[in-house]
Amino acid sequence: MTEPPRGMPWKGRDLVEIGSALGGIVAWAGVVIPTALSYRRGDVPLLWWVLAVIVLGCFLALSGVRARTRVRDRVVLAVMIVAVITSCAVWGSDRSTPVLLVLSAGVAGWVVSTAASMWIVAGQTVALTVILALQQTTVVWAFLYGALMFFAALMVHVVVREAGAREEVAAAVAQLERTNAELVATNAKLEEAQFRLAEASKAQERLRISRDLHDGMGNQLTALSLQLDL
Repeated sequence: MTEPPRGMPWKGRDLVEIGSALGGIVAWAGVVIPTALSYRRGDVPLLWWVLAVIVLGCFLALSGVRARTRVRDRVVLAVMIVAVITSCAVWGSDRSTPVLLVLSAGVAGWVVSTAASMWIVAGQTVALTVILALQQTTVVWAFLYGALMFFAALMVHVVVREAGAREEVAAAVAQLERTNAELVATNAKLEEAQFRLAEASKAQERLRISRDLHDGMGNQLTALSLQLDL
């Protein structure tokens, strides 16, 4: 099956893909905008802003409803995971930044298998637990975000599976339509061949009758000519 074109998720996509892209963008904006409007925005490291932009770019490069299995896609996913975990470490893992972990867990559903996504969720949960412990913050948030990551990854896999099923059905319908068109063309050719065969049979019958008449009448005329001569 031909792989669909890649690019921005809202170009040539259906409503599910557009919704998934907008949902991720809203989640990202829910982290970045409050930080930008906070009175403490001056305390946010520059690295955090750079990582937030990287996360958004990776999300836009991978989002959709179709599975993405190229090596480049896995590299982009790895970059996104590293950027998300690093952003949690450099600024406020006890605030809203861990929402980006949920975003990366969901994106993993487009790139890797379900089992691999669960390992990514577990790894990000452990990483967040360690970060919270090092910052002397309650680790309960790690379990909460871990549950959200698990749900996001699972939902994305469901969407990808349904999209694959729809594509298979569409391919089967297209194949049936092509087969039907071929059958119609073949039937037309058969009808044309039958018509030509019928015309050839009529022509042969006329030829046979003319030969019989020629042979019979020729003998009679010869005999009549001899009788007249006598």
